[in-house]
Amino acid sequence: MRRIEPAIRAPSPSGLSSRAVTDETKQAEAKQAETESDVERVLPELGDAQSAFDVGDYRRVRELTGPLLGDSDAAIRQAAQALRRRVSVDPFQVGLLLACVAFFIYITWHYVF
Repeated sequence: MRRIEPAIRAPSPSGLSSRAVTDETKQAEAKQAETESDVERVLPELGDAQSAFDVGDYRRVRELTGPLLGDSDAAIRQAAQALRRRVSVDPFQVGLLLACVAFFIYITWHYVF
C-alpha cells in the first residue's frame, strides 16, 4: 500500500519549523556555555565547583562550595549559594517520599494484617 503525503503540513506545536527549533537549541547551548565560562572567568574560585557540577559530581560541589559560603566577597558568596542550592535536596520530594511510604504501610497493614 502506498502512503499518501498530505498536501498541507500541520505546524509544529511551537509554531516553528524543526530547523528553527534546532537553531534555538544551539543558541541556548551556546548561551549556557558562555555563562559557564563567564562564571569561571569572573569568579575563578568557583571554576572547580562549576566543573564538578557540569560532570554531575554533586558531592564534590558541596565540598568545594562549603568554604566559599563564608567568603568576604558578596559575589563569591552569592554564586556559591546559588550553585549549592542547585544541588540541594528538594523538600517537596522528601515529603512526597514520606507520604508514599506512609500510604504503602497503610495499604499493607489494611490488606495483609
